Amino acid sequence: MPHDLEHGVPPIGTVHMSMIGEALRRAVADIKRAPTFGIVFSTVYVILGLIIFGVAYKTGQSYWLIFAAVGFPLVGPFAAVGLYEVSRRIEQGRPLDLYQIFGVIALQSRRQLPSISALVLFIFLFWFFIGHMIFALFLGLSTMTNISSSFAIYLTGNGLMMLAVGSLVGAVFALLLFAITAISLPMLLDREVD
Repeated sequence: MPHDLEHGVPPIGTVHMSMIGEALRRAVADIKRAPTFGIVFSTVYVILGLIIFGVAYKTGQSYWLIFAAVGFPLVGPFAAVGLYEVSRRIEQGRPLDLYQIFGVIALQSRRQLPSISALVLFIFLFWFFIGHMIFALFLGLSTMTNISSSFAIYLTGNGLMMLAVGSLVGAVFALLLFAITAISLPMLLDREVD
């Protein structure tokens, strides 16, 4: 057995653009094979999105919805752990039992998955903080206005600069989260590594 496999680290191959099409074909095949799980997990994601919207709306801080809408997909790889388990079971020919799948997800609480989830959450919240700081830097001295209903402020010089800087900073955070989670989350579901 190669030394890297003894420690749970899989060999990483070269990624090609053609793999995107193959991954999508396999995903569609898995959804056709087990549509109920896609609906269950999608419902959870929609409910989480509605909760974020409800909190922002209820507190009157609806400008946070901009950050939430952009940032919510950044936690997608973590949210997809259940779908990873369904696909893994289909590939291995194992039964698709709802309780077993949720049991595997719950079992992750005693493994490394919560650690990386905490890291993702920390980065997500830090991005919220940076987004708020960028907003304050560019629009903090502007005439007071309701930014939730008066979008003209975003078309001012400072508003456009804020959107540009915020988009660049958000892209860096998105790249960081993708680099951390794209391989690590499915791998952690499959094997325990630190």
